[in-house]
Amino acid sequence: MKNTCKLFVVVLLVVCLLSGVSAFATEKNKDSGEILDDLAVEALVEVVISENNRSLGPNAFLNNGAQADEGVSILSDQYEIINGYRYQKGHCVKTRGQVNAPALKACEVLSEDVISGIYDSMHEDFPNVIILREPTTSYNCHSYAWYNSTIYNDYWIASIESFVNDVHTVPVEPEGKTVGNIAVYINANGAPLHSAIIIDTNGDQVICESKWGAGVLCQHEIGDVPEEYMATNTQCWILYYDLTPHDYGYLSHGNATHTKTCTICPYSETESCNLTYPYIGDSMHNIFCTECDYGISGAYCAYSYQADANGTHKKICTLRDHYQVTENCTYQYVSNGYGSHTRTCTVCDESTTVGCDLVYTSCRSKSSHGNMR
Repeated sequence: MKNTCKLFVVVLLVVCLLSGVSAFATEKNKDSGEILDDLAVEALVEVVISENNRSLGPNAFLNNGAQADEGVSILSDQYEIINGYRYQKGHCVKTRGQVNAPALKACEVLSEDVISGIYDSMHEDFPNVIILREPTTSYNCHSYAWYNSTIYNDYWIASIESFVNDVHTVPVEPEGKTVGNIAVYINANGAPLHSAIIIDTNGDQVICESKWGAGVLCQHEIGDVPEEYMATNTQCWILYYDLTPHDYGYLSHGNATHTKTCTICPYSETESCNLTYPYIGDSMHNIFCTECDYGISGAYCAYSYQADANGTHKKICTLRDHYQVTENCTYQYVSNGYGSHTRTCTVCDESTTVGCDLVYTSCRSKSSHGNMR
């Protein structure tokens, strides 16, 4: 009851402040839309972002911003306030089918006290849940399941409409759900409350991985979630979807690159060819791409040399690195004087200093002791 009253007071204050600012702006300057917007944001920040509003309930951090009755969610032109934390609007991400989907970016982070409280709540209320990553305001369940399932995701997605309607999204019957499918928890009105990725199925037991609002990223049994996500406490209110992969066609550019274009959606990308080098003998091989029609017939091997440090080296084809032969080094010699020289292989990096193999020839000379023969 206290939280309900507090929420009502907060909303009332915001309405009053925005009404007052609007009247002031209209009276002073009818063209001051920019000034009004700045003042509105300032009012929202002052009234909504406070420690009181950030602790309206133990599960307030579960709000994804899509449902007005879950925590505090107040809108302005530049920002959306979710559970007392400010998110910048105006961002978008791409669905798999290259459709723009609206997204938010967090302007604030959770305090150490809030993080500690979330951990305490998780350990007490969900002892069987495996925590994978720490709480963060950077991304939420919808963003993790539909857009980017890595910890480097920094987009918060409140609506999954663009993803559900994407050409790559296919509804799945409950009995056909499998690993990799996305489970969407909905309320009685059909509004999505939570998204999770199925990572394991064993009969009736389904294990999911999901981000709980601004809380933790975790592994859990599909029904072991906060009651806010299970509107009816039955799995009848969970829908399943599969994201089909891109189906590519390839266009060669004739220079060991090609453009791959999805036949389902507009996605395309230019990349290096995936080349293979079948050996055909006589230090020659063919070159062709395993995906497009790029190819070269009868190309000579391009060799590199690896010294064995015993007078031999390996000759390795750099285009087909499993083809190699061992051969004797061929040396050149540089004298160091004093009966030694350095010998260096002309193709590999083997180099050693050794004593000269001297040859003696007879000679005649005179000295103070007489003739020498």
